[in-house]
Amino acid sequence: MNRIGGTIITLLLALTSWAQELSFTNGVFFVNEDRYGPNQGSINYYDYDYNEMVYNVYALANPTTKLGVTTQHGQLFGGKLFLVSKQANSNEASGSTVGSRLAVLDAMTLRQQGSVLRFSQERDSVYDGRSYCAVSPEKGYVATNAGIFVFDVNSLTVGNLIEGTQSSAKGDYNSLYHGQCGDMVRFGQYVFAVQQDVGLHVIDPANDVVVKTLPFPNIVTVFVTAGGNLFVANNSREVYDFGGGPYEANFTRIDPLALTAMEVYQLDDDTHGALSSWGAWRARMLCVDPVDERVYYSYDEFQNYISCYDFSTGTFIDHFIVLPEAAEINWDGTRNHQGLYASALSFDPHTGDLVVQTTEAAPMYAYQIFNHNWVLFYDAATGELKREVRLQDAYWFPALAIYPDVCAPTVNIADQTVTIGEERVISLLDVVSDADNMVSLAVTTVSAGDESIARAVVSGLELHVKGVAVGRTTVDVVTDSNGRLATTSFVVTVTATTRPGDLNMDGLVDVADVTKLIQAVLGSVLCDFDPAAGDLNHDGILDVDDVVKLIHMVLTNENND
Repeated sequence: MNRIGGTIITLLLALTSWAQELSFTNGVFFVNEDRYGPNQGSINYYDYDYNEMVYNVYALANPTTKLGVTTQHGQLFGGKLFLVSKQANSNEASGSTVGSRLAVLDAMTLRQQGSVLRFSQERDSVYDGRSYCAVSPEKGYVATNAGIFVFDVNSLTVGNLIEGTQSSAKGDYNSLYHGQCGDMVRFGQYVFAVQQDVGLHVIDPANDVVVKTLPFPNIVTVFVTAGGNLFVANNSREVYDFGGGPYEANFTRIDPLALTAMEVYQLDDDTHGALSSWGAWRARMLCVDPVDERVYYSYDEFQNYISCYDFSTGTFIDHFIVLPEAAEINWDGTRNHQGLYASALSFDPHTGDLVVQTTEAAPMYAYQIFNHNWVLFYDAATGELKREVRLQDAYWFPALAIYPDVCAPTVNIADQTVTIGEERVISLLDVVSDADNMVSLAVTTVSAGDESIARAVVSGLELHVKGVAVGRTTVDVVTDSNGRLATTSFVVTVTATTRPGDLNMDGLVDVADVTKLIQAVLGSVLCDFDPAAGDLNHDGILDVDDVVKLIHMVLTNENND
């Protein structure tokens, strides 16, 4: 389908049913809280082909439905876009069924496939939505202020609340902000979920059971770096805490296998922790570098610069990028700066740009200037501002950016040869690739065709292959990267434990081995033969030099017990 400029597209789609046919593959979705009261949540789309912002694309694709109030989180997974709002609408007390707390859209067309009005079966429940975490194409978890619920994607229904994650929320507005659950991430065999004042829940998605809770009373969020390191951010300072402290702020690395806390990266200035927003929850206000072991974040509301922490060097950079000036002119002739709001930072996996959503930075009482908003595109390596896009003036209150999943993942593993008892370790970061997503978040499973010959198991981000008995078998590999599967297989050949000179593997080094080696050097095809045992000079080639060395070993009875 040919597309023209974004402004004209918006007009045409509003006048025709073309919205139901439009696909989104080369751009960025910008999910907005939108203006509380007059509006429900909204989505804008920046089209890279024409460098145009197309506004309210959800409404254009779904003219008869609405998102919920304060749409705050979303995840694109397995061809679907899951959007979580805090409430369904602002008139629930009167029985209104407009909007949803969870909406499921087709990621290519944005047409809504289903929605959830309330997470609890109780009619008077007002449990707020927080975030969504895909477990598989068939199942996901929804975090709320009441706990974490299981969501069946196929039937579009909410199941049980996961035991151990529940809060004190009782379905009334007085208990919305105590023990609420927030950000979640699927990493390896577990889902790691944050709960206010409690810590990090480790959930086994095979049975939806909390296997362990790591106590972090000041927990803010959880994230995984490009190198496959799992961290929690802790900060005792709330976003609207204007006191003098003292505060406690750090990043703590978690062992995802042993499920224990490891290194603590203490921030020298305790006011520089990742922003905590439990009082008015927003999606993670921190983004992970897709290549380096870095995170970018803000530690103050409407901060007009981006801060950075580098885990490889243990250094904090306060003013990593200073944001441009805003629009309003103050009484003294100066201008406000643009500022960060909500989950303002993200990386575009297709361009490598650091994408920043900003609003006019000013005190909360200057509400009228919140209708000034921008999207900035930076080169994160240099801090260069590559592009600045000002949005139409509106109270968008940007929530987060979501990127199309266009490229299929791949996994490529060469055939392996191991000896009996030898264990080969293969880094999955080296063999899995996905142009749209960090491979550290891909989930890989393996199975060996004949476990009496070789065994294969995934441990964290490593694939372990171990020889059991002489023979050959195939290992099948399935990698799930953001709901898209890549499959491959490789052959594992297991040989007897190599003993230098014992080419026929009979336990002795003798004339029979010399005969085997000479035949191999002359090009004969041999059975019951260990070539590694004949490469005595370790040059990877069987030749006359190896024959001379083997004859010497036989004459001196070397290597025979």
